[in-house]
Amino acid sequence: MCNYTRCTNIKIEKLYNIYEMFSVRGKEVLKYPILLSAKDYANKKVNNISLNCGWCYGNVGIVRGMMKAFNYSGLNNKYFYYKEELIKIINNSIESYNLDLPILCHGYASVLSIQINAYRETKDKRFLNNLERNISSVLEERKILSNLNSKIKDNIYEGYYKNY
Repeated sequence: MCNYTRCTNIKIEKLYNIYEMFSVRGKEVLKYPILLSAKDYANKKVNNISLNCGWCYGNVGIVRGMMKAFNYSGLNNKYFYYKEELIKIINNSIESYNLDLPILCHGYASVLSIQINAYRETKDKRFLNNLERNISSVLEERKILSNLNSKIKDNIYEGYYKNY
């Protein structure tokens, strides 16, 4: 029988091995499958590589999760590896994020949240290189979404769905 720390480290190592098996380096950053079928898992086949940088299913969320898991388990070499990978993802072009909503789960706010919290944890200023750009993206996408929502509401009140 194992103690809590040892059992946790074993589970983290198993999780790491799965993610490592299915990771792909694309344009200098790590990417992962969005979904993994039982067949693909058994065949160790990678399909549906993540195309976004979002919290859910996106590489920024997975890499940050791995970074935190290794921080908790005290495996510093892997923690620092994922920290560097997260810096690469966050400092990539805004277009590479492949996001179009300001929301937390699947949008720019997820990158912003992870970016700020990673900086708070590490005090590594490289996490802040694109902070203003990412804040602007959240605000701009929110503005676009607000304009779209007001058009939809106006059309609903008028009783039809055209020009939105």
